[in-house]
Amino acid sequence: MVDGVGIRFLFFILLLAGVTPAYSQKKKKFWDIFKKKDNKAEQTYIESDSAFIDFDEGEFDLAYDSSLQMMVKDHFMELEDITETSAEEEKVLVEVSEQLKIDDVWVNSFQYYSIWNEWSVDPYHMDLKNFSDTLRLPLYDSKKGEHWAYPMKPSKVTSDFGMRNYQWHYGIDLRLNTGDPIYAAFDGIVRMARYNRGGYGYYVVLRHKNGLETIYAHLSKYVVKIGQEVKAGEMIGKGGSTGRSTGPHLHFEVRYNGIAIDPNALFNFEDYVLLRDKMVITPETFAYMKEIRKVVHHRIRSGDTLSRISRRYSTSISKICKLNGISRNTILRVGRKLRVR
Repeated sequence: MVDGVGIRFLFFILLLAGVTPAYSQKKKKFWDIFKKKDNKAEQTYIESDSAFIDFDEGEFDLAYDSSLQMMVKDHFMELEDITETSAEEEKVLVEVSEQLKIDDVWVNSFQYYSIWNEWSVDPYHMDLKNFSDTLRLPLYDSKKGEHWAYPMKPSKVTSDFGMRNYQWHYGIDLRLNTGDPIYAAFDGIVRMARYNRGGYGYYVVLRHKNGLETIYAHLSKYVVKIGQEVKAGEMIGKGGSTGRSTGPHLHFEVRYNGIAIDPNALFNFEDYVLLRDKMVITPETFAYMKEIRKVVHHRIRSGDTLSRISRRYSTSISKICKLNGISRNTILRVGRKLRVR
């Protein structure tokens, strides 16, 4: 016969045999879960049907969740767009003065662009005697987002490029009304924007990526500042009659390396269009300079003074005196010839 103590001991053995396997199984499951999390610690999980993103490896599987797939793809596309835009907008800035830094394209595109001067129209001093190249300059490229524009509304030419009143006219004059908008002919950057009392009046000089510079003179005002980038067709000022001018007009010049080029080689001023998308520059482009540099004499007439003669030929009194071996006090005799150039 089993006493009370034996019964209680037998019950304890049976209870322990039944509970231990369950406890052991439960304990095993617990550690397996913990171990799994530890092995996959490098992945970031998303609570969705088996979809996850492995940010460390840059791979993702979103086959079972279309809404999550669109969300993540949109996120990556936005980052990609931002990266591309940032790469396109990245510029290397060059300090051209104490107050101004500009994109290096405006000083590296052409050799003579390495000179940045905000005070002189021609700081380059090109030596035409040694110029024998043939240059092909693309005026614009629509594929690159570069365009051209007529510098103002269609208007009549009042004075052409060439000799005028015993002196050379380096641009072309277009009639306008004071206040008419003036536009950039090509994409560019403002190199000069200032006032010249005895000549251009208010004027703007634009440097272009195509290797040229353009001048817009006798403005009533300019609306751009030095170092500002402008697009073709963007307003840079308003027409007027400031400086040495006899009436409202735009004086428009095109220059390469500081030397003027006949604007008629680029534009058809009767049809208001650009003639071609490229321009060829050869020594013949500057052949007119030989005529300008010829010796020029002036026959003194009644009422002439050295001041009047110098203004007429766009020269200085001191230069006339030096060329002729005279002084400012020399009496000018009617009929005598003075060398002015």
